[in-house]
Parts: sequence; C-alpha cells; structure tokens
Amino acid sequence: MEVEPGPFVQLNNQGVCGSLGLNEIDYVDFFVVLSMTVYFQKDTNLDQMKEKERVEYLKKSSKKVVKQYGPDYYRKVKPLIIERIVIGVRDSISAGWMRREHKGRAYYLVEFPYDPNYEYFHAGFAARVYFWADTGIVFQVVFGNGWGFVEIDQPEKYKDQERIMEYERQPPKKQEE
Repeated sequence: MEVEPGPFVQLNNQGVCGSLGLNEIDYVDFFVVLSMTVYFQKDTNLDQMKEKERVEYLKKSSKKVVKQYGPDYYRKVKPLIIERIVIGVRDSISAGWMRREHKGRAYYLVEFPYDPNYEYFHAGFAARVYFWADTGIVFQVVFGNGWGFVEIDQPEKYKDQERIMEYERQPPKKQEE
C-alpha cells in the first residue's frame, strides 16, 4: 500500500528535516531552542504592567486555571478579589515553604468568592489562584474544600498531568439568630 505524501510525512522527497535545510540532529536542536523560547516568553512581570492590563490578565488566567484544575469550583457570583502579597512582610497567609524559599518575593492572589446563601466552603472562598509577581506564572491553586495543588509551575514534580479537584456541594450554614 502506498501512502500519498502529506505536509508532515514528506516534503519534496526530503522529509521534514530536509525541507528546512536541517539534518535530524539540527532539527531536534531547533525545536528544543524554539520550545525554550516559547516557554520563556510566558514570563510576564505583573508589577510592570498597567493596573487595568494586570487585572485583566489575572482574571483571564485565573479563570483558565480554576476551570482546568477544579471546574466545579468556578464561580461568577461576585467580583474577584485580587491581592498583592510580599512573602514574609506583614504576611500571615504564605506557607512555610514559601517563607523559606521565597522570602521577599511578591505574588498575586486571585480569590473567587461564593454565595453563602447557596453553599458553604469552610475555606471561605470557592477558589484561590496564586501568581508570581515577577513572572506572571501560576504556582498554586487552592479550593474551598481546603485542598489544592502546589508547585503547578513545576509539572515535572507530578506524574498525573490530568488532576482535577473533586467537588461536593455543602449546603449553606444556618444563620444563628
């Protein structure tokens, strides 16, 4: 059986590498450099952005993160809460590992509030997404059940790339009179 050449199978009887004027080793090196370039272009210093641009970036990116890692925790109930925090400076929220490894580094926290008349989250929010201020990269997401994923900026630490936080609705707490 003969296969007709397609754009990714063969070009000008030279194959993909030959059509670019590269041998196979150069081809691999080319894509490694290209991948690194694309990776490093992701870094966005949030502190250097105009406030409106930064807020839009944080809202859009945090929505993607919540929908990826815990889609049932995504809420559109109220405006998002955005905070800038410097680790170790009047900071009661950062984890111990953050204080040891990143003291003085800033991050942005984007919080998704929820409607307490409809449901209850013991953490006090539906989801929180954490971005490094100097790179704009998400490093942690925490959900209203108190659980989350840390170091998501380092995918090599996780074997399961398809992790999703399970959601179980908790009825609202009754108001004491």
